[in-house]
Amino acid sequence: MMRYLILALALLAVAPAHSAIIEIKDNAIEISGPIETGDFEKFVEIIANYPHSKIVLLNSRGGMAKDAVEIGLFIRNMEYATLVPTGKVCGSACVYIWAAGKPRGLGQSSGMIAGGMIYVHCPTDKERLQRNECSEVGIAYVTKYLLEMEMPREVIDRMVTIRPNEQFWPRSDIDGHYHNE
Repeated sequence: MMRYLILALALLAVAPAHSAIIEIKDNAIEISGPIETGDFEKFVEIIANYPHSKIVLLNSRGGMAKDAVEIGLFIRNMEYATLVPTGKVCGSACVYIWAAGKPRGLGQSSGMIAGGMIYVHCPTDKERLQRNECSEVGIAYVTKYLLEMEMPREVIDRMVTIRPNEQFWPRSDIDGHYHNE
């Protein structure tokens, strides 16, 4: 067991500093920071040694859609739950991971502490981002994926109209219905 822990720590040490931090905390899988190319492989390598971890905690402002969707598909196939803990944020491509959870949840707000929050905007790429434009190919790709993940159509439809420099903050109540605050 210690050998696997050392291997996982070694993999984290050689990962690029700008990629997501993926680690096991209190028997949950935690993903924080930007989602970058190669994070899907890192995710699978790390959780391979923790088969009993069935919940993914998220705290990321987004990143690469491709890796986020691959992580999401893996989560859905393994029937993991996803949660944005109280006071944390999951935005942009991170929402593709969150949407895959069965169940998926947002931490509840209490007093002055905000609950877990998500924000979305249309998919883009580096070239279009500079012009604040959405990617039509990206919109088709993530719309299909999010429908498969049973994301409410009204959230998807709103998401694809929000430019990259803007944000739409849908919220979920206990019943899973979405509204904009």
